[in-house]
Amino acid sequence: MGDQDGSPLAIKAQSQKLSLLPTTKPHKITGAHSLLSALDSVQCIGAICCGIASRGGRVERVLAKEILAWPAAGTGCDLSALISHLTRQFNEPLTEPQVRSALSWLSARGLVRVDGDAIRLIEPDKPECQLYPSLERRFAGRAFLRTLGVQPGTYVFQDTSRGGRAGHGPLTKPDFTLVAVKAGRFERPLEVMTFEVKNRSGADVASVYEVVAHGRVSHYPFLACPRSRLEPAKIESIRRASENEGIGLILFDIVFREDGSFTTDRVAVDLKPRRRAPDMTELQRHLEGRLSAESCAKLEELARGA
Repeated sequence: MGDQDGSPLAIKAQSQKLSLLPTTKPHKITGAHSLLSALDSVQCIGAICCGIASRGGRVERVLAKEILAWPAAGTGCDLSALISHLTRQFNEPLTEPQVRSALSWLSARGLVRVDGDAIRLIEPDKPECQLYPSLERRFAGRAFLRTLGVQPGTYVFQDTSRGGRAGHGPLTKPDFTLVAVKAGRFERPLEVMTFEVKNRSGADVASVYEVVAHGRVSHYPFLACPRSRLEPAKIESIRRASENEGIGLILFDIVFREDGSFTTDRVAVDLKPRRRAPDMTELQRHLEGRLSAESCAKLEELARGA
């Protein structure tokens, strides 16, 4: 590949640079292109706007985007086939080091697995416990709570993945618990929402039935798991099972940053749950056993209207 300003790849890199600059109205992202949109919005814009990427860096990102968009890379291919595909796409010869550089860029972001000359697209994943801090901030954000119908100053929200009393089994240990106080004319009833987080490797249809059990201690149980561009059938099976069981479904993206850290993005309710009628004794045991003393005290104040 030449490094001339008029080469097809250099022209595409320059046009992509311009098209990726932020606008006053952000581009709406659809679930089918979560990996490509993450590449654009989180990584490319950040690098270009901060002046990190030289022209070579921009070209690297153009190659990376083309690799992500090639279906054969999703099912697995070898390096020579990938180089041939990219050469055809850009109508100019590419060297192995250039393509490997783009693959290294993708690999650092959890988007491709390279084993010698064997290449396969993957999707970012992290252990569930490492997802909790980022998702906790998302779940407790005002915009997200508004989609749940929860008003500011009317709730307590806590990580309930750890602790609890002896005898509390895993099926009554949701990762997060939100308790909202609904102000009525004659009473102030509690409504409990629970959130069970699964990472990419742990999300499956069995997860749905784990969340069904949370209906014993929750009016609105939710399952939260990553979207998948490479495994749409798995996500659809989870969605169908959630709908059949009346479970809420929250989808999110895992996005690796330039510095090697990661965040969760596009956290959104895909399905709302049907309201449950939990056993009040079980519900009280859950709240007393899982919430901190501070959260319990705040909840009592809210319930009294203090």
